[in-house]
Amino acid sequence: GPPPAAASGTAPAPPQPPCAREDAAPRATSEAASRITGIQCPWSQVVEARNTLGLANAPAPTSNRDVLYSLELDAWPVSPVRAGLALVSPESLLEPILIDWRVAFLREALAFAESPELRARASRVMQQTLAAGQLRVLAEHGRPVAMLTFIGRLPNLVHIGGVWVPPAERGHSYGRALFTLALESERREGISRAILSADPANTPACRLYEGLGFRAGGDYGIVVFASTA
Repeated sequence: GPPPAAASGTAPAPPQPPCAREDAAPRATSEAASRITGIQCPWSQVVEARNTLGLANAPAPTSNRDVLYSLELDAWPVSPVRAGLALVSPESLLEPILIDWRVAFLREALAFAESPELRARASRVMQQTLAAGQLRVLAEHGRPVAMLTFIGRLPNLVHIGGVWVPPAERGHSYGRALFTLALESERREGISRAILSADPANTPACRLYEGLGFRAGGDYGIVVFASTA
């Protein structure tokens, strides 16, 4: 799952569009519902969407009710990053490394089972992420040690996901350095707010995010159905 993170506080969560609404679309047929691989949005909307789509009892190996965190960047104090740490171009790295990281993230954070299909899925997602310019990779003296993804963007806001520090690289403050460099770069481009979600049971991740200044302000659901896990 994510590397160390953190949170507590009362900052309100940013408004989010509903995942599904009973009054906006007819109830999905079984065939249509079977094509849905997962749902991500505030938890109350996850519940509403599952009911609306007839998926309330569908097996879901991943069904996380995360804490939603928010960080205001305008007054965010930037901590110094030690020499040798820098963001590097993901395109300069061997793609198998990034795919390995994505597979490991999915297995640890979302409880996916190892399979050829999972690796193929991770490869597709990584190719799309690279093409969209959403990936940020931290390296120490040129050696990649951590990554995060901007999974959503508005004119003044970024939504962070896919935070990964390999187990062998944990305990060296790479997560903090990655966030510091990535978000400072976004702030220079006019971004004033960052959001992310974390499993409340992932104490190291929650501590990291809180230490960076993120504050809790709601919850966020991530559901992946059995046919895709």
